[in-house]
Amino acid sequence: MKVMIDKEKMREEALEKNDAQEIYEEALGKISKKSREISISLSMNGSLNLGILAEKGYTKVKTLIFGSNSITDLKNIPDGIERIHCSHNLLTNLKNIPETLVELNLKNNQLQTLDLSTAKQLKKLTVSYNHLEQLESLPESLEILYCDHNRLKKLDLKRNINLKILYCEENPSLRLHNIPDSVIESEYPSHFKHNISSGENTHTSKYHSDEYKEELNQYFRLKNDYEEKLRNLRQTKNKKNKRSEIILPKCIGCEKNVGMEFSNKNRKYQARCGGNPPCDWSLVVNRGQFINREDVIEAYRADVEDMKEKVIQQKMISLYRHMPDDKSSEMFENQMKAYTSANEYLNTLIETHKEYFENEDTLKLIDDKRLEINIALQTVKDELKNQNIREAVEIQQRVIQPLSQSIQRLQYEVMYMIVNINDKHPEKNISILLQESVHPYKLEMNLLE
Repeated sequence: MKVMIDKEKMREEALEKNDAQEIYEEALGKISKKSREISISLSMNGSLNLGILAEKGYTKVKTLIFGSNSITDLKNIPDGIERIHCSHNLLTNLKNIPETLVELNLKNNQLQTLDLSTAKQLKKLTVSYNHLEQLESLPESLEILYCDHNRLKKLDLKRNINLKILYCEENPSLRLHNIPDSVIESEYPSHFKHNISSGENTHTSKYHSDEYKEELNQYFRLKNDYEEKLRNLRQTKNKKNKRSEIILPKCIGCEKNVGMEFSNKNRKYQARCGGNPPCDWSLVVNRGQFINREDVIEAYRADVEDMKEKVIQQKMISLYRHMPDDKSSEMFENQMKAYTSANEYLNTLIETHKEYFENEDTLKLIDDKRLEINIALQTVKDELKNQNIREAVEIQQRVIQPLSQSIQRLQYEVMYMIVNINDKHPEKNISILLQESVHPYKLEMNLLE
């Protein structure tokens, strides 16, 4: 209740300030009209009319990002927009969504109503941590839905034949209808866990690449923005009066000048209020642990083979009647479901692995970086011949090392997180962040041969 009251108070204060439009228009003046993505991290309060984008000639924009602000309303979203990220704001409703939108993230707002009747091409919808009691007119195109931590009472997915990912836990009164067979990753309220049709995957592992990356990006955006504000305040203090106290940047939760604290402990990135005591606001991102994806695939492959053996053994027991028919049949059915579920998930991992490493765009980028490295290496060799050792080392540090790191990120960037859920012992839940191992000697280049 306290958090709700605080947010209502924040909304009242934001509406009173109502500086979002002025700040947004001023920031637009510093952005190229050819930009396809507009992300403004400045503090904005109140209503925002996006019709200004077309008026000022920003017709090529496809993505709009307004994370962690105090925006109370988005009006006149222009046609052509494909992605909107407006998490951690103060929206209570949204309507007149353009038909071109394919991704909408409104996580952690105060949403009470959401009109999706015009969002005919929407593929991913994230509305977690809001106050929604109903979610209707979900488009047939929808593939990913995060609607957990709301007040939903009914969710009918009969039309959503393309849905693949569904998370709707923490909706205490929710009745879920017509879960499509297309769903391969899901988390339901506890009272649905034993009422899932046999055609659906009940494996408890789950991965959510975009969701995890978004939380990670949000943490580092907040951290970088805070550190920049702190540097500016220190520079201003030094210019005016070295003896004066530094006024800390505002906490984005309570908006008091108490600063913020950022930490990286116990495999978690955490941001919280710097006050004493701190306010209720915090952001926690589970960092997980790094594991070679190929090792995970091999481990799953071994598990699938073990399950296959058990299915065969149980079938033999049934044939030779070493136990009552009803018990044997039940055990065989359960083992068959477990085998099917694990095998489908293994295939998903393998397909993701193949798709990532056979990506033509990524391979082209890697080739371009290698070409730049070869050119830089030739420069180093020429400098070494001229005995200009210092210049050669500077080129090595300034040019070659960043390019090598760029290739490593292209080849081995974070793909997604797996969370293995232990229902009986929640404290044993394991978070695994999948990433390839990186060894410099694997890079195909010859340094100073």
